[in-house]
Amino acid sequence: IEGAKNVAGWLVFANVIGCYWLTNLSFKFNEEVAENFAVIKTIGLSAKQFWWGKFFTSFLPRMWIMTFSYLLFIFLFEFELVLTGQSLVISLWLCFTLVFFQTNFSLYSYPYARYAPLWYNMYVIIAVLFFTILLFPPLTIAFLLLGYLAIFRVLGRINNLEVI
Repeated sequence: IEGAKNVAGWLVFANVIGCYWLTNLSFKFNEEVAENFAVIKTIGLSAKQFWWGKFFTSFLPRMWIMTFSYLLFIFLFEFELVLTGQSLVISLWLCFTLVFFQTNFSLYSYPYARYAPLWYNMYVIIAVLFFTILLFPPLTIAFLLLGYLAIFRVLGRINNLEVI
């Protein structure tokens, strides 16, 4: 059982690193130019639909890769479903969080989209520092909640965006 715990831990680590790498690559997919916002405004797409569409473009492929890798380990190496399932839930939550924040940063930073990866990476690094070095989980939770609540600012900014 100790070996299964180690593998489950390494799977979480590998999936989080993979998700972090892919979310940094996703900034190019979520980058918008003024012409696209003009088209989006004219077709009647709501800011929520637009935001969730951008989110799922990044999240769904990663979710399928992670789920498939866990099922592969369960069936090929006969790992315990409970341990691997817990590891999968943690991986999916961390992946959801990283992609959620990436989507917020990429869509809020218009028209300065080239700086969005820098702000996103600084945010993630600070959250990791709060959780690992400072070892103060309430501060980390508050910081992450602030990142989740930022969606209201992003949606407001998209709704109020005037394209000339």
